Amino acid sequence: MPKFSLILATIGRDQEVQRFLESLQAQEYRDFELIVVDQNKDDRVIRLVERFSREFPIRYLTSSPGLSRARNCGLKYIKGELVAFPDDDCWYPPDLLKIVAGLFEDDSIDIWSGQSCDADGRHSQRRWPSSATYANRINVWSVAISYTVFMRRECARSVGSFDETLGVGADTIWQSGEETDFLLRAMVRGFRLQYVPAIRVYHPEKTMVFDSTTNERARGYGAGLGRVLQKHRYPMWFILYMLLRPLGGIVFSGLTFRFRKAYYHYCVLCGRRRGLQVQR
Repeated sequence: MPKFSLILATIGRDQEVQRFLESLQAQEYRDFELIVVDQNKDDRVIRLVERFSREFPIRYLTSSPGLSRARNCGLKYIKGELVAFPDDDCWYPPDLLKIVAGLFEDDSIDIWSGQSCDADGRHSQRRWPSSATYANRINVWSVAISYTVFMRRECARSVGSFDETLGVGADTIWQSGEETDFLLRAMVRGFRLQYVPAIRVYHPEKTMVFDSTTNERARGYGAGLGRVLQKHRYPMWFILYMLLRPLGGIVFSGLTFRFRKAYYHYCVLCGRRRGLQVQR
């Protein structure tokens, strides 16, 4: 049976990291290693690593800020045949790795992705398809998010690395899109991705408090999406679709007198437009 290498980049969290480590401790499938890439300036994560390293193998690394930079750091040390990139605020159900290992018995699929749910089993981050589907460059935006993606080692090594100009903590305006960019590059190389709802990873739904922090994040995430659309030369009809979605949110929120939410959608729209226009 294959071994998993799980690359966990973390900054600013400890209780959430403990929850994830506890979920690994409860896994029915035990052949895995955890690679922790710590970007904290204190020892909050080191204490957890010392505690849980008695339960399962953990390699502890550090890196400078940037989610993509941390994942690239972890990729250098993978030993498993299967690779995943859990968020530091997600957690796994006890049977997850067993389910995923079984799916990889199908040699025709190189990457499996699944859905994200909150603690009550409701969809989180987005609405997820109810049936299995193969990914392509159009629907990849709706069937994959980094912490629900599992891939073969040879796929990860063929793609090479995450684009460090993309993702949270990058020293650019493009604060998202790194995993979609990675998957698009994998598919160009001929690797096949399939989404199945049987893969369920727990992740809290982000509380939408429409303040200045949320709006700034919306601009950064929007810019990352726009950059990936530009980088991969998406057709104009799809670019317009991705611009019309937040525009629709502006109109609907305004008509229902939710003006803070309307402004949030405006920030998303501005971010996407800027990401399409700005080049480094």
